[in-house]
Amino acid sequence: MGEMRIIPSFLFLIIASLTFFSNSFAEIGGYPDPKFEICDEEKKDLIKNAHKKVIDIVNNSSCMSDDLRDKLKKKLNGGITFKCVTWFCKNLCGRETVPVLGSTIGLCPGAFNPDVCGCLEAVELHELIHKGGGYRDEDKPQACELSCFPQCAKAEKNPDGSPKYPPCDCK
Repeated sequence: MGEMRIIPSFLFLIIASLTFFSNSFAEIGGYPDPKFEICDEEKKDLIKNAHKKVIDIVNNSSCMSDDLRDKLKKKLNGGITFKCVTWFCKNLCGRETVPVLGSTIGLCPGAFNPDVCGCLEAVELHELIHKGGGYRDEDKPQACELSCFPQCAKAEKNPDGSPKYPPCDCK
């Protein structure tokens, strides 16, 4: 009789675990939901919407190389924390956070103003490429902004108006 109780209890734990994990990881493209530091509710909602678009690009677009896509998927699988920062943000949309190789993306006030930094999803992708792709320079992140979000990226331009980092550099 005691064995009969163990089996249903064991099954209950398995079902409860599966339900928890499916709800936790299924909301945004199969990756853990993002976490937040120092962000108000309005910014959290904006970030969640942008995050969904970035995940869709990473999972379904051909705008980047397979190697970069794999690196970004690994970083997303580990979970991302967004920190709404104001320090050291002069002329920046996003910035490195400590630890540099960690999973926290710093978003400056300009990231939430499309006139200043373009769309938030382009800013997030840019910072994710720094973090997850291991690219410290601006060439790959800016090229990918233009390649993946051409309608709203605000990447640097040359004096003649051409992109400083052409979209093809993302592949």
